[in-house]
Amino acid sequence: MAGAQVIQTWTQKSLAGDTSTAGESSAVVAMDGNYMFVADNEHETLRLFQRFPVSSCVDPLYSTNMRPWLNLTSTNPEDDIESAVMTSSGGTNRIYWLGSHSNSKSGGNLRPNRDRLFATQVNGNGSGSPAYSLAYVGRYDHLRTDLASWDRNNLHGLGSNYFGLVASTNSGVPSEANNGFNIEGLAMAPDGTNAWIAFRAPLVNGFGPTTNLAPRTHALIVPLKNLAALVAGSPTPGPGAAQFGAPIRLNLGGRGIRSLDVNAAGQYLITAGPTGDVSAPPVAPLNFRLFTWTGSTNDAPLERTTDFPTDYSPEGAVLPSGALDANAVVQFVSDDAVACWKSFTANVGTAILPPPFSLSLAAPSNGVAQLNLAAQTGLTYTVEYSATLTNWSWLRTVNSTGAVTPFTDSTATNELRLYRARY
Repeated sequence: MAGAQVIQTWTQKSLAGDTSTAGESSAVVAMDGNYMFVADNEHETLRLFQRFPVSSCVDPLYSTNMRPWLNLTSTNPEDDIESAVMTSSGGTNRIYWLGSHSNSKSGGNLRPNRDRLFATQVNGNGSGSPAYSLAYVGRYDHLRTDLASWDRNNLHGLGSNYFGLVASTNSGVPSEANNGFNIEGLAMAPDGTNAWIAFRAPLVNGFGPTTNLAPRTHALIVPLKNLAALVAGSPTPGPGAAQFGAPIRLNLGGRGIRSLDVNAAGQYLITAGPTGDVSAPPVAPLNFRLFTWTGSTNDAPLERTTDFPTDYSPEGAVLPSGALDANAVVQFVSDDAVACWKSFTANVGTAILPPPFSLSLAAPSNGVAQLNLAAQTGLTYTVEYSATLTNWSWLRTVNSTGAVTPFTDSTATNELRLYRARY
């Protein structure tokens, strides 16, 4: 591990008393410093584990099978749970669990059992036996359809099929292709009301519509505005019930989002990885990387130095309550596909800062704004403009071709216009 070492590793059984069922742990919610609920993407049994067990390959302390509540068919039966988030209101804790909503990995076959968003209420305070348990609340089965319709019908205001989500959900599109459809992150937005749905795939064009010829460079987050309402029924009627906000595109070095988590201070940790398999050995962008982020669309995520060994596949994270600085210790669950799966701790790692660069205005030419980007050759920057220093609009991307790269803003008129460049 180049940037930061795995600090400690523990192993847990996928199912109590079962040493044959492979564990593909994919989502985790910490209840306190001692216990965590963990979901698996190959079955619907939610399990409570000790976070730091003293022996290896330990059984879960508590298990509950959600399958009877989810109306899953016997063909390709798994819900493929990939993410979770806990909310607290009036002394009640609720965990929302989200299926991948994806096609199959091989062949892109439709897998409607994966189209589940459901919630459980947490019972217990950590002192009983079991320390915590779960009770089913409700579910929604049409989030995938609603997301595709939102994009097709231009409900985001960017243009019909701007992100190509209808095409991504078509039969024959594999879930792990960069144009696939695969949800693996769920977190609350900074406002504490909206939820953020984070995609492993598709990757989308960071600076325009995602057409067949457009570069797929950015990860996608779609805000969900009515999370609680969607699980009020069993199921809540649909399609058409989900309400979405303004989409967010993040540059994670050509990676999708494998987990999205936030601490009590509102700092986000993004576990980023390839839309498909990690390369052997792991090489960018076919590797896992950590990014810290403020949660503001005005700020870019910061890549961290942490690398993960080949046999570690982080797909869920428990964050510390303190700041996400270089020495912060994060606990991960690993999607290992073995009977005794790993949880482990690692440091966040040092932030990787871009080389120094600057953006300056030159004298206008024929009434057209002239700008100069002084930056390291070969790097690509995003240039934005604003009249207020708060609402920034994309202007263009600039590839640095020399010590100074000149370019123009032909859209500028006589109004005040401020510029900034981002790496």
